[in-house]
Amino acid sequence: MKTFLKKIYILSITLIMTISIMPISNFNCFAESEWDKTDPHCWEIIENGISYTTNPTAKEQTVYAQNTEATAKDVIIPESINGLPVTSVSIEDNDTIQTLKIPSSVNWIRILNCPDMIEFDVDKNNETFCSVNGVIYDKNCRVLICYPPSKEDKTFRIPDSVESIGYAEYNRTVPFNSCKYLENVIFPESLKGICECAFTKCNFEYIEFPEGVSCGPYAFGDNKNLKEVVIPENFNGFSDNTFEGCDLLKTAVSLRKEPFKDQYSPVSSWDPWSLGLDCVAYIFMFETIDHITIYVPDDTVENYEYALGDVEQYNFVPLSKKPKGEIGDVNSNGKIEVLDAVNLQRYLSNKRSSIGLELDINEDNIVDVFDLIALKRMMIDSNS
Repeated sequence: MKTFLKKIYILSITLIMTISIMPISNFNCFAESEWDKTDPHCWEIIENGISYTTNPTAKEQTVYAQNTEATAKDVIIPESINGLPVTSVSIEDNDTIQTLKIPSSVNWIRILNCPDMIEFDVDKNNETFCSVNGVIYDKNCRVLICYPPSKEDKTFRIPDSVESIGYAEYNRTVPFNSCKYLENVIFPESLKGICECAFTKCNFEYIEFPEGVSCGPYAFGDNKNLKEVVIPENFNGFSDNTFEGCDLLKTAVSLRKEPFKDQYSPVSSWDPWSLGLDCVAYIFMFETIDHITIYVPDDTVENYEYALGDVEQYNFVPLSKKPKGEIGDVNSNGKIEVLDAVNLQRYLSNKRSSIGLELDINEDNIVDVFDLIALKRMMIDSNS
């Protein structure tokens, strides 16, 4: 009996000493008032600058992974810590991490202001998210969640399945933020919405929106190189400050034939909000631009001037007077690039009208597949 009690005494002393020399940081919780720091289920472990913390207030105990001061370029988030699944990942304000591997257990992500990120890799067994070529999407590839800012591609064609670029559930993750190398983005016809701040501080010079899209506030804010945008014939509206901070944006093309769907009246004589989103979008979408020339279909200039003539910074000009580019510059934006081929392809497949496009590449007075072949040859020659 004495031997047994002696063993119990030695084990107790050993346990006390072990606990006393453990790092205090391993038992700290976030300073949330509703969290009880004496709760034995509340702990924090830091590995490679990533903080793994429990949330005792949740219905089911899980681990929250949060960046503090990451020390590794390549970070692998584990499936579990101390037997609990890692379900949430938040990486913010970090200029060290280049690749981030996300396990199957994660069902919530926030990525913000990580300029050196090159690639995201989501475990194929994750039921909430997936990754394709280093970009994070929801599991069905209908929502584009985050594009790595340092991915070196100059042109990115968003998959045809994508319907939304970001949304609120991901807690203000900016899908495209300060992308260093990206010069062109090609939107799919399936796209319906672009979230708030989606393309802030990017390097685009030219943007052509798809039919039926809507844009949230500051969606293209601080795109300092943006010079021209093309608005489709049908769209669901842009926020009043979609292009705030786009200092070089002086040209727009509107393919819409009827600005307000037959609701014409001078700006000064009606309440713009009473005419719905389409009206408001046209009045305020370029509100932060000092002066902008808007090219519109030739037979609609009078309607535009009548409807928006009191907006001083708007100058409406017939589309036929827009300066043309060289042969091959289908959209007349000053460059021969993949967007020209995309426009020509869409026209040939009856998914795009010819309004505002110079499509006869081989100058035989017929627009057909031979023009597309000629254009692709020009693009190959220019890149060789």
